[in-house]
Amino acid sequence: MNPGITSRRKMARWWAWLVVATLAAGMLISLRFVAVAVPAESTMATSARLLTITGQLATLVAFLLLPVLALAMLLPRPRLILAFGIVVSSALLIFLLADSQVYQLYRFHLNAGIVALLSAGAESEVLRLPWISYVQALGIVLAATAWQTGMAAWLWRRIKSGQRPLLR
Repeated sequence: MNPGITSRRKMARWWAWLVVATLAAGMLISLRFVAVAVPAESTMATSARLLTITGQLATLVAFLLLPVLALAMLLPRPRLILAFGIVVSSALLIFLLADSQVYQLYRFHLNAGIVALLSAGAESEVLRLPWISYVQALGIVLAATAWQTGMAAWLWRRIKSGQRPLLR
């Protein structure tokens, strides 16, 4: 068997599990959106809300991690692909955390208009944060990146050894 094909197949399997793991972490973060939403009036409305959040998040995660799969198919070098996948999935989870925090505080999501407003200098008028907030934000970024690094490495070790990355 061609080693390049085997390596590509393993990288594709790793990517799929990275999507699943990032989706699971994203769903935990998304509970913060549900916590501040107006309670649904029926079981059907609650089910629809949960399906909508799951579908939107699954689409977002898979779409934003597609460049990792593309790079893995072009250059099946595990260290490069793992590093790129960790950066992309960590950035996604950090953005979801920031968006959920903004949503809890102001009831709107981060978007291009908000980023333009903040980059124009409005953050000094609206978001006066003490230094401890910046330290906490840095800690959250480091923790999310460490979590994704450990999870991605664990998945790769399991796939490389031929085992399924399921918890047993």
